[in-house]
Amino acid sequence: MGPWPALKNPQPDVRPDADWAYRLQNAHRNAIENLAVFAPLAIIVHVAQAGNGLTAGAGTVFVLSRVAHAIIYTQGIPLWRTIAFVAGFGCQMIYLFRLLAWI
Repeated sequence: MGPWPALKNPQPDVRPDADWAYRLQNAHRNAIENLAVFAPLAIIVHVAQAGNGLTAGAGTVFVLSRVAHAIIYTQGIPLWRTIAFVAGFGCQMIYLFRLLAWI
């Protein structure tokens, strides 16, 4: 698109010319959707003082898996993208199970 259109306000209905930029947009949207699930779980675990070493580790792995997911998605590597996504989803489940006192 060039530098000037990139500096203007984003238009959600306009697809970027570069495939990597389109994939990065999709990765960003996916990260926001997953953060909307993870953040409330992490806050509730913290407020309920239900955190432990497992939840601390899961939080770190979640952040790292989301960064890896964005990089891998932008590069267009399909299998590793799924693995990174599943790792982040597993971390969300650890928080949920901790809240339900299953672990």
